[in-house]
Amino acid sequence: MTYPFYEKSRQLGLKIFSVHKGYASQSRTLGHLANPEDVEKAALDNPDLTFIIYHSAIKHGPSEPEFDKGQFFNPTTGDFAWHDVLMYIKERNPKMNNVYPEIGSAFGTLAIAHPVMCMHLMGKNIKHYGVDHVIWGTDCLWWGAPQWVIEAFKRFQISDELCAKFGYSKLSKEDKAKILGLNAARLYGVDVNAKRNALPKDTLSKLKMAYLDQGGQRENAAYGWVRADA
Repeated sequence: MTYPFYEKSRQLGLKIFSVHKGYASQSRTLGHLANPEDVEKAALDNPDLTFIIYHSAIKHGPSEPEFDKGQFFNPTTGDFAWHDVLMYIKERNPKMNNVYPEIGSAFGTLAIAHPVMCMHLMGKNIKHYGVDHVIWGTDCLWWGAPQWVIEAFKRFQISDELCAKFGYSKLSKEDKAKILGLNAARLYGVDVNAKRNALPKDTLSKLKMAYLDQGGQRENAAYGWVRADA
């Protein structure tokens, strides 16, 4: 069913596919289809297409009961379910360059609930796929304003211990800039240095000015996850 869809997409000039993988518990009947094992054949058979793999294929998030089960995360190897499948695909096909792990929800939730897993998530994504292939995402539709995730990533770093043990690389400012947007800009053909056109003075802008003129202030409230033991 999908290959004819790819062909029609080619005819329309649409060659980038963002694919939900992971978070299998979201569907009791179709969750198994979120396993990234089928990405390998699709990517190899269609080298002119780009596949962005949402959530880096993490099978369960911290809010799911399966997250704390012993077989989900292996602290000895740093592997965790279904993310490891995505990593093995690249290990088997080192010249495959049309697959991009995206980190929406996966990074934000792990940064709070399991920082060590978060280091493995980013460390392995970069080690196997390269820092120029990791795509930023927040899933802010579900978690609210994304600023807390952005701030968390700006402060994020992989520990010296894990870098030495697993061969991960420290993230530089240049690396973070690529992940936060330059990689996606390259894929979608966005010129980040181009002059931006100013937004028109629409009704919303006028309402905002009226609010400020009447003494309204920003609330500066921060939204996001907070550790219970913090």
